[in-house]
Amino acid sequence: MATWDIYRLLTRFIENNFRTNFQGPRFGGALNDAAEQFSGAFDQKLSPAQFVETMKRKNEYIMGIGHRIKSVENPDSRVTIIKDFVAKNFPTHPLFTYALEVEKVTTSKRNNLILNVDGAIAVAFVDLLRQCNQFTTLVL
Repeated sequence: MATWDIYRLLTRFIENNFRTNFQGPRFGGALNDAAEQFSGAFDQKLSPAQFVETMKRKNEYIMGIGHRIKSVENPDSRVTIIKDFVAKNFPTHPLFTYALEVEKVTTSKRNNLILNVDGAIAVAFVDLLRQCNQFTTLVL
């Protein structure tokens, strides 16, 4: 019985600390926030440079941009796979193209500010949903 109580106590402690320390847009919410940020800027017809400057003025991260290890010289192979898949299989991919243009702006500032896997998945998925003609822009 005492063992069970210690087990439950430790489990709850780990669960609560994990939830507290690893929560928010940079831990699990990056896909949603990247999709919202990129599609919002694209729909407002901001140029990639204007989008980057707007986020800089707000002092906010661009979700889906940046990597601690990967860079222009050392790209993330997962992003390369997604780029190739989108190019070969999507009839059009305006948001994905926009994100790649944003990446050009950000990597001119620092070479690790690349489109990361969260950003690539997010913008590819928005392009996919927008092209299937099953959803209104309001839903997306």
